[in-house]
Amino acid sequence: MIKNYEQKITNINDRMSNYFINRDKIIDSNDIMIINQLLLNNYNEIYIRKVYDYYKDIRDEFNKGNIIYNCGMIGGLGQFAFVLKEFSIITGLLKDFSKSVDNLFFKITLNLLKNYEGYKSIHYNFYDITGGLSGDLYYFLDNNFEQKGIENIIKYLVSITIEDNKFFIKREMQKNDLETINFPHGHLNFGMAHGIISIAIVLAKAKSKGYNIKDLDNAIEKILAYYKNFCRKINNVLYWPVKLNLDDLYNKKYKLDLENYKSSWCNGNLGILRGLIKTYSYLGYEEEKNFYIRELINLLCKDDLNLNISNLCHGYSSVISIIDYSFSDKYFRKLYLQEKLDIKDKFIELIINEITKKGLNSYIDDIYFGDISFLQGFTGVYLTLNNSMNYISNFGKLIMID
Repeated sequence: MIKNYEQKITNINDRMSNYFINRDKIIDSNDIMIINQLLLNNYNEIYIRKVYDYYKDIRDEFNKGNIIYNCGMIGGLGQFAFVLKEFSIITGLLKDFSKSVDNLFFKITLNLLKNYEGYKSIHYNFYDITGGLSGDLYYFLDNNFEQKGIENIIKYLVSITIEDNKFFIKREMQKNDLETINFPHGHLNFGMAHGIISIAIVLAKAKSKGYNIKDLDNAIEKILAYYKNFCRKINNVLYWPVKLNLDDLYNKKYKLDLENYKSSWCNGNLGILRGLIKTYSYLGYEEEKNFYIRELINLLCKDDLNLNISNLCHGYSSVISIIDYSFSDKYFRKLYLQEKLDIKDKFIELIINEITKKGLNSYIDDIYFGDISFLQGFTGVYLTLNNSMNYISNFGKLIMID
């Protein structure tokens, strides 16, 4: 990290702190993600009361049964539970409420699971990171939820992998008309946000925690086989399709649109490589893990990742964050430093310069149209900048890059 950017990030923190001190009320969990970071940075605790009041109002509505959430880890009850738990750990407040929300989240997820089990075809939101069971299970595994419920989720994810490849998105379950036109017989999603790599990661994590479900190993290996069989190396960089037409899947032929290919977290090879590294790390397969670390380094050596925005989903922040979380691995750190890569500093510089040029408020309004959401908006950018300085943020757990 270049030192003069540390001061500029500190200046951004000062402005964010003043913003929340002067603000009338807290709006949602994205606000609290920023406040949690400010608290970790030892900022003034005056806004803790505002957060406490927000949660008190929400708790009252919960108790009345007036709050309806989807169960996703991004924008749903999962993110709400995650952020509340972080606030509770940092401040020591609202521990009982956090536990109650966790229990509600777990209960609703298990009820959804029963519903999913009745479907012959599935939507990616049944299993993915952002709104599905992989993201939910990742959180449950980290926080020691009830074993039987966790086993039932694992069994479902194993079953849709083993039983006739139910994770193929059939025509009638695709997202919109454009997908139906592009993939008339359905598709298989390879990306990190909505693809099957999330299933491999969380099943490998479950295995590493001692869960031993029938066909667990077979399910993990089956998914990993797709990533071995459908990768292409072009100019020393590995690529995968974002979505693969089922016809192409069976023919093992597909075209890569490299002109529009973004090497980001959500759909590109950056997120996939981080996912494969995590999967093999959980499995204890050092040779395979190190192979994909070398491939990640090859990608980071590339001049242009075809990114043009700063957000965490498909922008500069995804690169910065994956580098920062990867630094916990000695082999990655060794190779990154050996190559003297400057891509992290380059992207931090792009973000900081634009914020400095426009001013923080105009940057949020002009670039993100006021969007402060975690993945698509400013919150993910803000957390990424702070984590690049101190490596103490846990937001990577929400998108399986920690």
